[in-house]
Amino acid sequence: MEQRKEQTTAPQDFDYKRYIHIVLKRKWIVIAIVAISMFYTFFQTTRITPFYRSIARIVLEVRNPANYISVREVFEMDPGSNTYLQTQFRIIKSRSIAMEVIRRLNLEKDSRFFPKPRSDIFAKIGRKYKNLVKSVKKKFMGLLNTGEKESIIAKNIKKAAGDKDENEKVPAHLIASVVGRTGVYQVPGTRLMDISFTSPDPVLAAQIVNEIVKVYIDQSIEEKFKVTQEALGWLNQKAEDQIKRVETAETALLKYKEKEGLMTDFSANAGNVALSELAKLNSKVVEAQAMRIELETRYQQAISVKDDPELMGSTSEVLASELVREIKKMEVVLYNRLSELSKKYGPNHPQMISVNSELEGLRKRRENEIRRIAISLRNDYKLALTKERNIKKALKMHKGKMVELNKKAIKYGQLQREASNAKQMYDMLITRLKETSFSLEIKPERIRVVDNAEPNRSPVNINTKNKMRNAALIGILLGVSIVFLLEYLDNTIKIPTEIDHFLKIPYLGPIHAFDSKEEMKGMSGELITAHSPKSSPSESFRGIRTSILFSAADIEPQVILVTSAAPGEGKSLVSANLAITMAQAGSRVILLDCDMRRPRQNHIFDMNRDKGLSSLMVGEIEQDECITHSSIDNLDLISSGHVPPNPSELLGSKKMVSFMKSLRENYTRIIIDTPPVTAVTDAAILSQQADGILLVIRSGVTHKRLVENGVINLKAVNARFLGAVLNGIDQKRDSYYYNQHYYNYYGDTRAREKVRKIKSKKKGRV
Repeated sequence: MEQRKEQTTAPQDFDYKRYIHIVLKRKWIVIAIVAISMFYTFFQTTRITPFYRSIARIVLEVRNPANYISVREVFEMDPGSNTYLQTQFRIIKSRSIAMEVIRRLNLEKDSRFFPKPRSDIFAKIGRKYKNLVKSVKKKFMGLLNTGEKESIIAKNIKKAAGDKDENEKVPAHLIASVVGRTGVYQVPGTRLMDISFTSPDPVLAAQIVNEIVKVYIDQSIEEKFKVTQEALGWLNQKAEDQIKRVETAETALLKYKEKEGLMTDFSANAGNVALSELAKLNSKVVEAQAMRIELETRYQQAISVKDDPELMGSTSEVLASELVREIKKMEVVLYNRLSELSKKYGPNHPQMISVNSELEGLRKRRENEIRRIAISLRNDYKLALTKERNIKKALKMHKGKMVELNKKAIKYGQLQREASNAKQMYDMLITRLKETSFSLEIKPERIRVVDNAEPNRSPVNINTKNKMRNAALIGILLGVSIVFLLEYLDNTIKIPTEIDHFLKIPYLGPIHAFDSKEEMKGMSGELITAHSPKSSPSESFRGIRTSILFSAADIEPQVILVTSAAPGEGKSLVSANLAITMAQAGSRVILLDCDMRRPRQNHIFDMNRDKGLSSLMVGEIEQDECITHSSIDNLDLISSGHVPPNPSELLGSKKMVSFMKSLRENYTRIIIDTPPVTAVTDAAILSQQADGILLVIRSGVTHKRLVENGVINLKAVNARFLGAVLNGIDQKRDSYYYNQHYYNYYGDTRAREKVRKIKSKKKGRV
């Protein structure tokens, strides 16, 4: 069971032959839909009003456009760019050009622009249908429009639309028609443009295209001059405003110089001079500070030793004094003399007193000189301090002047820049004004007509060949779609794989359809295995016989019950022919007609059913009396007998069980023909006496759910299925599923000869 599930869920290869078979099986549906589609297309084509298209070709010869303002890099559009060309396309298809063309050609009154409606019966029916639809739509909208406010709004909209049309003086539908029929295309890789127009009249189409080109050229030139004139006026106005700004800025600069008494323009040299002076003052301040510090140091040193003459004399200023050095020399001489005199005289000697007196005078002179030097150091220090303060004061004042001067320079620079910018803007406007004035004589671009439009006598909307081809293609697609939809909606069993995958029972083989109404060789046409043993249907029954015999590996089934899911599927025919094929194989076979409600075997074998199975079950006759020997060797028959009121009770009785046991002892194969399994319970009851069940399914007739219910009913009573057969197979229609060539090979000589003749005729035609 698991293996079967894996097989059903495994992906299958794309079987294109099956899809071809599905289409060929219902090919007449496809053919009918294709025929209807082509007929309808042809009918519609004959009713179409022909439209003719005329084409004019122009070229845009681009020159350098005039620059009206200085920011052209921002607003300038490359004339060779796709954006520029697309803009021109939209201009050509604009309402303004359409209105001008209508006005120039007076199209509103030209009957060629709107052809008269067709007067044939189909056109009248179509117009009546459209009028009916409009009337119904109008009434429906009237039912919806119940509010007074909505009606007022609708009136206002209509009034606005009427005012707009009145202002334009051209009907809106006429403008829309001209715009809609106009086509503009670019020739790839060039600046060539094709302008086309479609109209029912070829001459009018050419006239309108040529007029569109003229209007486009005229409006283009007019627009360029209009833009130039507007730019010129704008530049004039801006120049007048700018000269006033120049005068105002220059006047403000002059007044500021007069107010501040400025004689300089604050050039870079003046700034450099001021900075140089400031640097010099800074240098002097540094020098004065150094000098003051040095003098202050000397002065402080002198003050610290002023009370000690000896220490005072050791200072550098004293040592550097010439007078002090001379006094010291004189003192040395006097000390030497005093030393010599002291050797001769005493301290009170007049010479000693005189020398000491001179030494004392020299000492006082030296001290006085030292004091003078100290006073000089103090004066130098105070002078250096005063000088330093004065230089710092001068530096501070200079800095203040520099700050004030910078403020004035900033204000002056601002006013000067305003005046300069105003002057530059004025000069630029004057330059652009001159360029714009000059550009009035130069066209920025020239539109040249390459080819004028000529009347075209071939309609563009009627191409019968293409339309018929498209109709055929659409019909094929629609027909194939419907065929596959019908195939999808068809819930009947048609192919062998559905038996295996859907019913989960073995498939034993097909039974080819044949004519069973005509008698052959004095017997019923249904017994094809008897009167036509070499035919394809006979070979089908022999194949089913082989499948049944090999359906079980251990033992061959002896009692075979034949049934179906619903009436009319050919179970009786299958039972009869299967019994014949088994008898032809040498087995002793008996066929029981257990369908006591609608017996068929007595008609097939043309026998009397008065003494049958029902008579045996009620005890009217003996077993030997109900058995009929047929004209076919090894085949006996038992008819159903009279139709009893309780067939199920008879078939399920103990007598039926004992009767089946006796038949098993006397016959090799027992074939039981039973009623449909979904109609009554007879088949389910008899399945307990059978070795296997053969289920007959008519291809393309029996519904899957019906067969499935029958299989479920039989499996519920533990019935054993030998398998199922597909009855009524059309060899031509279902050749994809059933190898008809195999059966033709084993078929009769006449069939093979007929096929051979058909093939030879086909080769002869080739």
